[in-house]
Amino acid sequence: MSLDLHSTAFVAAVVVLTGLVSIKTGLPFAVLETLAGILLGSFLGLTQEPWLDFLGTMGGLALTFLAGAEIDLKLLGLSARQSIILGAVGFLSILVGEMIFLSILTSWSFLARMTASLALTATAVVSRLHTAPGVRAPRGCRVQDDSGSYLCD
Repeated sequence: MSLDLHSTAFVAAVVVLTGLVSIKTGLPFAVLETLAGILLGSFLGLTQEPWLDFLGTMGGLALTFLAGAEIDLKLLGLSARQSIILGAVGFLSILVGEMIFLSILTSWSFLARMTASLALTATAVVSRLHTAPGVRAPRGCRVQDDSGSYLCD
């Protein structure tokens, strides 16, 4: 098995470049990396090395674990009802919207549309407002999810 070091070095340079662009523009790093990956794979024909696929899978598993470990159980206990309602509405509205969008634009089966919609829904990405620099929340609000919804008292 031979490694294509040229494409690996190019991908590494693009990762560093997207990080710098992310810092300068304030755009999310993951969005820029995803766009760069689409461009590199679609237009330049770069292929993914098996070891890089393994690292990506392990990174995804680590991020999933860390997201679950950051849940503030005290805050969740104090506002369980609001958290459940916010999570359910955020999840279901995005899921239904994606299903409608995919129904209009594709001829996929129901199962394929449901799978794609579930993969794209915003599930457990909630950040505490006081940890985000420069973010001002409405008075009495403590948590904002990635769809822009606030959890307020």
